[in-house]
Amino acid sequence: MVIANDVDMKRCYMLIHHTLKRFRTAACAVTCEDAARFPHISDSDGGLIQFDRVLADVICSGDGTLRKNPEIWKKWTPQDGLGLHRMQIAIARKGAQQLKVGGRMVYSTCSMNPIEDEAVVAQLLRDSKGSLKLVDTSSLLPELKRETGVVQWKVFDRDMKLYKSLEDISEEKMKKVIVSSLFPPTEQEAKEMNLHFTMRITPHAQDTGGFFVALIEKVSETSFDPSAANGPAWKKKKMFKDEPFTFLKLDDERWNDIRNHYGVDESFLYQNLFSRRLESNDANSRQLFYANDAVKNFVKENMSKVSIQNAGMKMFSRTEGKVENTRFRLSQEGIRYLFKFMQKQKVKIGTEDMLFMLKSDENLVPLEKLECKGDVRKQQNGTVVVYCDDDEPVCTWVGYHTIAPYISKEERLHLLRMMGVDCAEIELLMKSKRKEKAAQDREAAWARKEEAAKAAEPSSSSTDAPESAETLEIPEENVQEMTE
Repeated sequence: MVIANDVDMKRCYMLIHHTLKRFRTAACAVTCEDAARFPHISDSDGGLIQFDRVLADVICSGDGTLRKNPEIWKKWTPQDGLGLHRMQIAIARKGAQQLKVGGRMVYSTCSMNPIEDEAVVAQLLRDSKGSLKLVDTSSLLPELKRETGVVQWKVFDRDMKLYKSLEDISEEKMKKVIVSSLFPPTEQEAKEMNLHFTMRITPHAQDTGGFFVALIEKVSETSFDPSAANGPAWKKKKMFKDEPFTFLKLDDERWNDIRNHYGVDESFLYQNLFSRRLESNDANSRQLFYANDAVKNFVKENMSKVSIQNAGMKMFSRTEGKVENTRFRLSQEGIRYLFKFMQKQKVKIGTEDMLFMLKSDENLVPLEKLECKGDVRKQQNGTVVVYCDDDEPVCTWVGYHTIAPYISKEERLHLLRMMGVDCAEIELLMKSKRKEKAAQDREAAWARKEEAAKAAEPSSSSTDAPESAETLEIPEENVQEMTE
């Protein structure tokens, strides 16, 4: 199981829509929590879940991205790192607490500033009292050009005033900003900490962004001081309400319909299918998602205390079409997993037929043009899975005279590449179409803005203006279904 967390709901949405929809896994859940205060999560026996690996890619000033964000040159001040330092320590500390003994955590930023990098790692090691250690990464990724971590750095305030120690602070207000964890370790601490095991990747060395990476291993259970400051709490914006996860029960009538139509083997764990609807409204769900046992148990035990935005992958979508003999069609997102359990509604086709369908400019491909038309027509109309290779099945919709792949443009490109086709021209065409659509969307947005501005002007004929669309209450939806 992989749990991916972000405190920002919009970033969660992007993670779900742009990453997981292509990754297609039943073993991942996306949560929206403040990482420094991530709740303790339980397993089905009530025990604490700890992780084999943690990636703490913490919030940072981002000054390592200055090649793609040149405005950083003008805006950067030491205050950027000072303001995030305590929050970064808190997130790293929580990540270490979530680790199993023997587990490893990567602490990373896209900042070059030691205040956000080595200073945070040094304080984490101090707080751990020997339960954490840095791992030597010099033999890992030998072709990666990197510099070793530093053991000395300088501490400045916003106005570039240099502080050599806490004793240099005279103003009371600065005592909250310039804290002891900002300063470099003593000579003895530096020897014990091995900060040179960390790595800094500079942008110019290998044509990359700038990164700092530290690999930390947990050698014994941590016992951090509970009174240690966690940094400021992140104010999370609520965009969507968290709908519950309702898993299918034994002998669910929807499953009987699906199993009979697609000939799904009895070994398939159908009770791992779920909807994002209240149990009272579950029968009307539009999608059914699938999660593996680990994610299912995580969701059932923790959905009341963790904001879970997405879990597993979409496997079935409800259809109201008159042609199909089942209420649910298959989803391309989940077909690779389901395919091995299916006995019906699937046809092996030749490479030429597959290429013809994938390259076709028409959404509806005439069956008469395909060699496999006879085998396809033996299946019931509706969703039929076609495949040349068991690892790359394709969901299609079959009508009386046509067949249409149920896949995105990106999926088409992927399949064509896997079949050895040069997709440079197709990609160029897609890019130009995207630019054209983006320009049209911008024009439409400006037009809507102008119309809204005109509508907002006071009318001389009436004082009672109708309520605008923006002020009408819009029903909330959950992220997992919004991404569909």
